[in-house]
Amino acid sequence: MLLFSSGKLKRWLSLLMSILMVNTVLITSLPSKSLEAALENDPGSSVPENSMACEIVDFRALFDQLDRKGGEWYRNSNNEAGYLAFREAYVLQAYLLMYETYRDTFYLEKFIEHADSVLKQRDSVRGVTDYRGWSLPAWRRTNEPGDPNPLILDGRYTYLVVETASIAYPFAWFAQLVKDDPELCNYERKADIYVRAAADAVAVHDDEWRESGEGGCYIFRKGSPYWCDGVGVPFNQNLGMARTLLKIWQVTGEEKYLDRITRIARHFQEHLTLAADRYVWNYWYGHGYHGWSVEQQVSENTPSYGGYKKYEDFRHGAVAADFVVLAYQAGIAFTEDVHIYRFARTLENNLIRDDGGINEFVSGLSADGGSNTKKGNDRILIGLWMRYHRVAPSLFDNTCQQVAGLTTVGAPGLLVVAYLNWASKNRIP
Repeated sequence: MLLFSSGKLKRWLSLLMSILMVNTVLITSLPSKSLEAALENDPGSSVPENSMACEIVDFRALFDQLDRKGGEWYRNSNNEAGYLAFREAYVLQAYLLMYETYRDTFYLEKFIEHADSVLKQRDSVRGVTDYRGWSLPAWRRTNEPGDPNPLILDGRYTYLVVETASIAYPFAWFAQLVKDDPELCNYERKADIYVRAAADAVAVHDDEWRESGEGGCYIFRKGSPYWCDGVGVPFNQNLGMARTLLKIWQVTGEEKYLDRITRIARHFQEHLTLAADRYVWNYWYGHGYHGWSVEQQVSENTPSYGGYKKYEDFRHGAVAADFVVLAYQAGIAFTEDVHIYRFARTLENNLIRDDGGINEFVSGLSADGGSNTKKGNDRILIGLWMRYHRVAPSLFDNTCQQVAGLTTVGAPGLLVVAYLNWASKNRIP
């Protein structure tokens, strides 16, 4: 299977011309092959020895050991505290990535075991409702009463775009894997169930979709108990939904999904800033960035707000970067090779530091806005950018050095270890 789906000679020539115009720095970092070949995903190909820091690591054994220590993970939890969206969903993705790496259906069976449990936690199965009294095929969320800084007010229940997308994404991904591989025909029934479940879940948010020009975004439903109801969701949440819609579209071929994916991608493109040879972007846009006044009547729950003007952080930015690769593969919006290199430069030049630490923001600033060299506990999550490992060479070693020696990880960390397995099979000779 190819990681990126271009590869024609004219595209490679276009890449060279684009890079020359952007910054000659990029020329020195180009792989010796075309981007298509350099980023080819061929688990059966021979690869060089890992770096000195990682050469003794058996990544598969490490993953299996960490997975066993996780036990059941969160498969039997509901999502009222976010355990499915921000924990179990990562476990599901990790199993799919391990299958892609080793083509061992053991990991698909693990996926099914967990995925079937997650489907049983849908509100429509449990018989529970949201703040409107609706019981839908998705997973409701709340904040406990007494939370000092609740995002969802008064202990009520609602459905959030970001969480629905996160949970539904691996279901659609599984279906896409099965659809694209005739050898997985025995899993077609499960694939049909899962893609239908993903489509039903994302449809819960259809009334929160907004279009403007060639772009589009989701909002927090006005009148919902979310603190900034009526405002567009941040970039990472919009792009997380786009990633899920893309997988559904690749299985079903339904144009409504392609249109929405394309609009979200264009919306993001419109807000990217090219800083030398790399992209930077903010966490939010529109009212979320600029704020709003009482007179504008944007939000019922927060009548006025000053805006959130920080740049995107590397953890949320990983969702955006991941979507860009998938969109590139599919030939949607981010269709030029130079787009990929610009995100890779963001990773290599703004996020990964020479001392092994990770800057907080895609702009290159640390968490305190200065040059603090403290290495945060969650810096392992830079590994969620791993689809760029062949055009951002320092990423693999940086992540590997953090993972080697770990005896336990959280669910996002398990996905990082799965990415190291995948990347270790696909390093540039």
